[in-house]
Amino acid sequence: MPIPKSTTPAKLTVDFSGADIRRGGGGGDNVPEGDYLMQVVGCTFEDKKDDPSKHYLRWKNTVVEPKTYAGKTIYNNTSLQEENLWQLRTFLVDLLGESKVPKSKVDLPIAQIVSKKPKFGATIGDGKPYGDKQIVKSEVKQTYSAADYKSLNSSDDDEEEEEATEAATSADEEDTEEIDLDDI
Repeated sequence: MPIPKSTTPAKLTVDFSGADIRRGGGGGDNVPEGDYLMQVVGCTFEDKKDDPSKHYLRWKNTVVEPKTYAGKTIYNNTSLQEENLWQLRTFLVDLLGESKVPKSKVDLPIAQIVSKKPKFGATIGDGKPYGDKQIVKSEVKQTYSAADYKSLNSSDDDEEEEEATEAATSADEEDTEEIDLDDI
């Protein structure tokens, strides 16, 4: 049964057997290029505009840190084509951890993942200008774990910040422990 366009699927069967982990990225607000802590707030199943037989997941994310840009929306698209499943697998590994994303066929609990609002690190860059007004939106160029973001942005001189980072990282790990693809 086809999934209705632009809805968050409760589950999606995906075979990651041939999908390695690679790094890579669309749309939303514009923020300066750099590294950000992001949070997943939505996901829709979409058809490719020029080929409706090809599908992708459009992940809606908001900036958490730096606080100056908190709440800004940046989209990340992950293809569902077999040769590009590395994008989805890599993103899920960054959200949930490699041990929770098997290299096999799985029913992804997309709605459950979105409901947990997992965090991840992202390198953001400018997309290509489009439209009559040549609008530029930020794009996710690469993703990595929230813990990696925290370690990249921690201050050795500030013990309070380190304690807050450890608490936040611990809380993030607790959130993702509840999502185990093997149990589904």
